Amino acid sequence: MRATLCEYASVNPDGTATLVRAGIARIVSSGLPLLFGAAVYAEIRSGELENGPHDMLLEVVGAKGTAFKVRATLTVVDSREASRIVLPFLAKIEFYGKYRVTLKVGTLQDDLVVTLDEVPPKKGTMETPNAGTG
Repeated sequence: MRATLCEYASVNPDGTATLVRAGIARIVSSGLPLLFGAAVYAEIRSGELENGPHDMLLEVVGAKGTAFKVRATLTVVDSREASRIVLPFLAKIEFYGKYRVTLKVGTLQDDLVVTLDEVPPKKGTMETPNAGTG
């Protein structure tokens, strides 16, 4: 199984997938908390899972602990065919740093790493902490 973090993903009726901004590895934000909307797309190759239901878990973990979890069930109807999964989510991210995005489906697992960085100040500007106080 291979997972990809995207801004948007869908599986089309003809079996192809549409991915927008696939492979997100870095997010830049000018402030926190950040409401981050995205999707995890995964393709499970034929034969990787048996027919039947399989527990799914999407978990995002940062340095300060678990940001969120999504649980679902995938039912494989024909294991001779590839299965495509799209898990859209909206997460409230409260800390800058690295996050591990883990997708587990049955016995399969894929881990992605995403970094949330603060927008650096523009060149030629000066940040003044606590400006206007005193």
